[in-house]
Amino acid sequence: ALMNPAIKIVSLTLTEGGYFLNDATGSFDPTHPTIVEELANLNAPKTVFGLIVQALKIRRYAGMPPFTVLSCDNIPHNGDVAKGAVIGLAKLWDEELASWIDANVGFPNSMVDRITPMTGDAERQFVKEELGYEDGAPVFCEPYKQWILEDNFPSGRPALERVGVQFVADVKPYELMKIRILNGAHAALCYAAALLELKHVHDAMDHPVISAFLDCVQRNEVIPSIPPVPDTDLYDYWELIQARFGNPMIADSIDRICFDGASRQPKFIIPPVAENLRDGRSIDGLALVSAMWCRYCQGRAESGRKFEPNDPTWDKLHETALKAADDPTVWLNMTGIYGDVGQKAIFVKSFSAALESIIEDGVELAMLKYVKKRRPESISEERVEPLSDTILQDIQNQLTLNTPAYDRNQLTAGIIHIGVGNFHRAHQASYLDDLIGLADSYSNEWAILGAGIMPFDAAKREILEKQDWLTTLVERQADYVSARLIGSMIDFIPVEPPNHDPLKAALMNPAIKIVSLTLTEGGYFLNDATGSFDPTHPTIVEELANLNAPKTVFGLIVQALKIRRYAGMPPFTV
Repeated sequence: ALMNPAIKIVSLTLTEGGYFLNDATGSFDPTHPTIVEELANLNAPKTVFGLIVQALKIRRYAGMPPFTVLSCDNIPHNGDVAKGAVIGLAKLWDEELASWIDANVGFPNSMVDRITPMTGDAERQFVKEELGYEDGAPVFCEPYKQWILEDNFPSGRPALERVGVQFVADVKPYELMKIRILNGAHAALCYAAALLELKHVHDAMDHPVISAFLDCVQRNEVIPSIPPVPDTDLYDYWELIQARFGNPMIADSIDRICFDGASRQPKFIIPPVAENLRDGRSIDGLALVSAMWCRYCQGRAESGRKFEPNDPTWDKLHETALKAADDPTVWLNMTGIYGDVGQKAIFVKSFSAALESIIEDGVELAMLKYVKKRRPESISEERVEPLSDTILQDIQNQLTLNTPAYDRNQLTAGIIHIGVGNFHRAHQASYLDDLIGLADSYSNEWAILGAGIMPFDAAKREILEKQDWLTTLVERQADYVSARLIGSMIDFIPVEPPNHDPLKAALMNPAIKIVSLTLTEGGYFLNDATGSFDPTHPTIVEELANLNAPKTVFGLIVQALKIRRYAGMPPFTV
């Protein structure tokens, strides 16, 4: 099959262990026993990379074009890793072949994201009972999916951009975002959840202390360590991740997330610690995360229930964790995991204090102490009610917090805002909240309807709906913190891509006089050279093919204005 000229791409999901990497360097390991065995008989390869190298060699001498090797594994720089394995093996066989592969074969990096738990009997039974047939290997997953690819396919590729795949020049910013925020959040919640004997990720997100701790760590220590990502608000991305983690239908197990902490900590937790130490930012929350891992490796939940070994190096970790109860530095001396970070005085002090607190007070109180440092003193450590209209009076009575002084039930929408991110709610929404608060009946006509067309807009809507579209706005600078509630948004149009009928209907409401936008620059379809609208943009070309069913914001606006015109309705301002 690899010699079939119709095959232009060979894609891989092997897991990290299938790439034969050296633990210390992270590069291809030519001394790996499996590779040594492969080299003994390269004409009869047994590994994936031996088969790929052999096929490329035959294709080359047959004058056939090579295929692209596309890694879809959830590992950093997966294309570079695949390239290292293929070329590394090829060099051991034929240096000239290795040079030809380097010059002619594409190894695009990619970022893949979709939470997909393992299939078990319960999933197979669901298909049988609910769908009426048997499938021996069904796949259950969350609705969300993301695939970002470098456009490096010398032999051609399918037009995946037509179905939502993003092609970019450099995957690394997106990859780092996902590793730090999504994978890092998994690593931050799992050991606390295990110690408290929670079964699933959504159980941890429902736990008031774990969820509050996780949010504090992400906002204070993780997100500040991430460089800007094109067309992405990192705080909006974190809110999307929280919504995904909270999905109870996925039932992603805590045991799965806890597995192989010795590999996960150096990838997801230690790098932001190192950067925060370098840049003078806090590391207390991340130190507590690492201390919770140490406490987990001591082998028992807080109830005393014994954990089953859950790491390839469990025996060593268990022995070291028990010793760390008396001397925390023993744990940090695992240089293969912590490197020189484990010897930094600030981290040693913070980790030691965190581990002592967990052992003496319990993991829940240890997390509460961290959260309390980052909350107004007037907020109780007990579980608080979710934000909503029904608790506004209580908030006004109990907290020093500015709340809407107007009756939100009297508001009508005059504005549709598309792209409800943090900036919009801190900026336009706060101005309108001020205006409506002047108690001028004229101002009541200018409330906001939120809107969006992307899957993450649906997640944002779900979060805001639970709190009656209210937003807590916290203004901070070095010497003070001020908080207020913003009430100028009164609804959020349902987001149902690719069906945008609810938004189409709202745009035809004669009460709507303004449609405001925060789309980021990439949403305006500009020509990179001229800075002007690009009618040849692939998304615009696709839009023009079916203007009666627009999918872009601007297609929807044009359609609405056209209908308004022929209906004799005044247009809205954009």
